[in-house]
Amino acid sequence: QKTLERRCFSSATVLVAEPGVDLNRFSPDRKLSMNRKSFGLDEGHFVLGMVTRIRESRRLDIVLAAVNTLAKEFPQLRLLLVGRGRKGAVESLVERPAREMKIDDRIVLPGYCEEDRLVAAYHSMDVLAYPMPGTDKSCRTVREAMASGLPVIAPRIGFLPELIEDHATGRLTAEKGVELTGILKDFIRNETKLREMGRRALETAKQRFAPSLQAERTLSFYCKLLK
Repeated sequence: QKTLERRCFSSATVLVAEPGVDLNRFSPDRKLSMNRKSFGLDEGHFVLGMVTRIRESRRLDIVLAAVNTLAKEFPQLRLLLVGRGRKGAVESLVERPAREMKIDDRIVLPGYCEEDRLVAAYHSMDVLAYPMPGTDKSCRTVREAMASGLPVIAPRIGFLPELIEDHATGRLTAEKGVELTGILKDFIRNETKLREMGRRALETAKQRFAPSLQAERTLSFYCKLLK
């Protein structure tokens, strides 16, 4: 919308085609052979998830700091960090800081996950943290999380405010994520709110990300132009 306003394009002559997500693949109703136990997690854990390239620019320090702050009050809190980085990145950016904070027993590092193991990872989470977008400006990770029925906590930058509805499908924070600790505390204490946001995130995914819906809208748009 901002681009249309800056370039003075008429919204009637522009179609916004969002990247699609395989909703059936990520559906929270899908039965998989893998579950939380395959990641060393229990049903009683509250799982904060991340799916990211492990590098300094992704601001993993924000998430580790929040886990550190909440660790004593919520012993059930775990961080499931899915991803990989260059040689030494996991040690320097995750394992060493976690040891220094004495929260290394709260961090689960399954490495890079793909296919059904990635889906199982999403299904093992209660909420996704997305402290900083990567090179994919369409925020595919956020879309996959929403298609998995997860609320997302992300900064109010770039395209994210158009993707996440604050207090409905997730929470938007300032860029430095100082609100993350309070938001997580609220989610842990209020399971009803957490599940309702997850339900709305899934409904949004169904309404916006289905490839078949995008095909229908594209065809309808060309028909309108031809007329």
